[in-house]
Amino acid sequence: MRRIERLAQAWPHCPLVVTSRPAAYQDKAVLAGFAHTTIEALDGPAIDGFLARWSRALFPERPDRAESHHRELVAALASRREIRLLACNTVMLTALAVVHWNDKRLPEQRAELYESIIRWLIEGREQRPGREKSQRCRQLLADLALVMQTAPKGRQVQVTRRWAAERIAHRFERGLDSSDPIERAEGFLAAEEIDSGVLVRRGHQLRFWHLTFQEYLAAQALAGRPDAERAELLLTAAPAGTPALYRPEWREAVLLLAGVLYLQGEDKVEGLFAAVLDRLGPAPTLADQARAAGLLGALVRDLARMALS
Repeated sequence: MRRIERLAQAWPHCPLVVTSRPAAYQDKAVLAGFAHTTIEALDGPAIDGFLARWSRALFPERPDRAESHHRELVAALASRREIRLLACNTVMLTALAVVHWNDKRLPEQRAELYESIIRWLIEGREQRPGREKSQRCRQLLADLALVMQTAPKGRQVQVTRRWAAERIAHRFERGLDSSDPIERAEGFLAAEEIDSGVLVRRGHQLRFWHLTFQEYLAAQALAGRPDAERAELLLTAAPAGTPALYRPEWREAVLLLAGVLYLQGEDKVEGLFAAVLDRLGPAPTLADQARAAGLLGALVRDLARMALS
């Protein structure tokens, strides 16, 4: 911040615009002589204006191609509600535009869509000095998502940074650095709030930028567990009597899990279906059969897009 202030003093007649993520500016003194403003959620005209300028930047010598690309982007963003909600945020709108450019489309299946977005958010900042490698960042974020999803008092969507650091500290116990693993985990979380945007701060609380990011990363963590361990977590009845698989706060994570498993191989999805059916037992009640049929039907509908893409 001192460098920016010195630059402004050295060039007093040069207009300066300084941007940052909110987390990078919290608890800091406002830059002297600068007006402070916050970018609000984008409305329809603002989104369209961004997409038009984005397309013209991609095809500066081909206005006809720029207009065609603009129309493609508008149609892709309008195709599904979850995409329209993401597009209201400037970072996520950029991510969607990049994913569309890289893949020539926006993925039809939600697990593929969130994979593409999160991969871009994490890998796009990998070159920053001192930053963890993208694969390790993903592992740490997935660990955190799963412990928040499976918290003993029920799913947590917002926690303190200390709470989060304590849950992933075991990943920082190895290596040459002998400093406190919890402090190192806190440092990672603080940097992640600024770097990728997958995590954000709300006062003294930490949360995933979008709840579906938490649910998708929890699904990623679950997909990496042994089949028996995953089935135990999802299908063993909780104290309240309802297995996680059927609880409302788990529905989205389970649907996304099916998509993640599908990408690993169809036999993985079949294993999930078999585990659900096997847990019914030899003489299930009509209510149990209906509950299982409803869940499996939702999984089949969600996976249908993946099979067609």
